[in-house]
Amino acid sequence: MFGATAAQQAELTASDPSTQANFGDVIAMDGNLAVIGARGGAGEVYVFTHANNAWSQTAGFQAADTESGDLFGSSVALNNGG
Repeated sequence: MFGATAAQQAELTASDPSTQANFGDVIAMDGNLAVIGARGGAGEVYVFTHANNAWSQTAGFQAADTESGDLFGSSVALNNGG
């Protein structure tokens, strides 16, 4: 299992949070990279990187032709090329 104890190391939040965003419904992680979906509204995908003992948002994506209910960001994945 996880051992005797576990501790929260960070709290990731979107740079432009929305009360209807559903930020964090889906998450993909690979090493020092995290991709987080926010399917609310038209949807958005956020990219975070871990460096120097801190997480920071490095990108945010929306589809060019978004409309409310599109569910963009309802699924995310990473492939390390292997």
